[in-house]
Amino acid sequence: MRGSRSMEVPPSLILASALVLAHCLLPTSLARHDYGQALGKSILFFEAQRSGGLPENQRVSWRSNSGLIC
Repeated sequence: MRGSRSMEVPPSLILASALVLAHCLLPTSLARHDYGQALGKSILFFEAQRSGGLPENQRVSWRSNSGLIC
């Protein structure tokens, strides 16, 4: 008789299943998000968090070079 082997479910399968279930259960009014706007704000946030010598075309005007050793 063979020993029992446990089946391990990949985390990506769990995540995909959760997303499909959430999509099916959410009302349509809650499921409508502007992902393009969210992505744009996320990129702007990460640009603002940069340190070192920043490029001339830095979009975050209040941020300047930081973390430079003189």
